[in-house]
Amino acid sequence: MSGLGEGGFVNQHSFHGVRVGGLLRAAAPPVNKVLNCAIVGAAMTVIAAGDNEYTPFYERWLAKGLSPRLARRNVARLQTARCFGACGKTAANIAPSGSVDRSRRPG
Repeated sequence: MSGLGEGGFVNQHSFHGVRVGGLLRAAAPPVNKVLNCAIVGAAMTVIAAGDNEYTPFYERWLAKGLSPRLARRNVARLQTARCFGACGKTAANIAPSGSVDRSRRPG
């Protein structure tokens, strides 16, 4: 009989999530994982290259006590924000300090 399991009825649904700490969370689609790996990989490349506009940000975040993982993530976010800002995809520009300056709107 369909729907009967060893201990009674089995709850069947189409949601395919991941169980985290007893909670059912949505699993990220594989496309997002590939994009995330590409963006973080680009950040790792510029950090390893050394002398570029992102190195001072990375070193400053490390000096403030951030872990290398979080500093890499911040560099990746900074690169992505600048990329979309240059393409005109966002209303906020990134100030030279690395912070978002909403008063500097494009065009």
